[in-house]
Parts: sequence; structure tokens; C-alpha cells
Amino acid sequence: PLSAMVELIYALEEYGTFNNTKVGIAKIAAYFSKVFNVSLNNIYKLYENNRLRKKSRTPFLDGLRSSLLRRMDHDDEFAL
Repeated sequence: PLSAMVELIYALEEYGTFNNTKVGIAKIAAYFSKVFNVSLNNIYKLYENNRLRKKSRTPFLDGLRSSLLRRMDHDDEFAL
């Protein structure tokens, strides 16, 4: 869903992923919109909705981290 994409965009921007600098939310959102063929015209409102969540504010990113760690643990079990 769009809320997951918003989490990812904001995290990438905040982390300075693009050229070790902050590119800007609008520019990253425009790129993601084009690449994934979605409308993120209201990304600031979508972000506000994410920020105001009562439970986890970053369920998508939390899930990504858990999935990657689970995969690494699995691969560790079968590493030579």
C-alpha cells in the first residue's frame, strides 16, 4: 500500500541514501510515482497519517527488518 511506500521514502530521505545527502521528499516521491506507476501527490498527508498512528508508526519498515534478519539467520544455519 501507499503507506508502506511513504515509510520507505521518508526513511531513505532521512538516512541520506541518495548521494549521501537529503534529496527531498517531493523529488523522491516523484521518482517512486513514475517507477511504480502510483500517485503520491499527497505524500505529506500520507506521511502525517503514518506519523499519527497509534500502534507502530513504521510497520512496513519493521517487517522489512524482521524479514531480512530471519533470512540471514536461516542462511547462517546452512552456511558452510
